[in-house]
Amino acid sequence: MIVNRAGGRASFRELLDQLGIRSRSRRSVALYCGGPVESGRDFLLHSPDYQCASTQLLGKAIALSTGPEALRALAVGKGPQRSRLVLGYSGWGAGKLEREVAPAGWLVAPLDPALVFAEDPGAVWERALRFAGMRL
Repeated sequence: MIVNRAGGRASFRELLDQLGIRSRSRRSVALYCGGPVESGRDFLLHSPDYQCASTQLLGKAIALSTGPEALRALAVGKGPQRSRLVLGYSGWGAGKLEREVAPAGWLVAPLDPALVFAEDPGAVWERALRFAGMRL
């Protein structure tokens, strides 16, 4: 999932209406473009302090939830402390990603919640490079 490609802001109420979820929320929410695959599908990357039936823990510091339950909780202020609403994802066929990573085609760094939930998505790339021990 791409976590630093900002997609603008949307009315939470309108977004939930499009997903068939009734809400009175007046909040707006930042949207992120997670990749070209299923760009209409929503994913909520979030802190593990909130969990619902669809939640999967991604290590100790990040969780992923899908579906209306997590969005409803977020809309009424009962969701996670930190979150990023991502539309779509990036995907590879069997073995393709491993073949790209193996010849140093990718820079791999440990998962860092500070990068995933960064307030300034434009700075994520540079911070990730520094976190991996690289300089621009």
